Amino acid sequence: DLLGVEIKIVPVRRGLQGALQIAEGGSSEIIVVNVTVQGVRVKFDIRKSYPVYGGGSFQGVLDAGGISGRFTFNGNVQDEIRLRRGRGYWDN
Repeated sequence: DLLGVEIKIVPVRRGLQGALQIAEGGSSEIIVVNVTVQGVRVKFDIRKSYPVYGGGSFQGVLDAGGISGRFTFNGNVQDEIRLRRGRGYWDN
């Protein structure tokens, strides 16, 4: 079973995008999000068209080791999570 969250943030022509994957027993489809970084603040919204997590959002703070923050789904703010910088589960 897989459990956790990964995001890969990459520069694109008009800013930053992230490939987000949320695993709750098994991996979800890849969710593409537009990422906004202002100073150390990071945020993104998940388009409503994505099943299960659509309409959610994330707000967090960036530091040298990764991102700490909270997801909001259906108006419910989740516990704080830590997205550590480094290789992900799918990286070889």
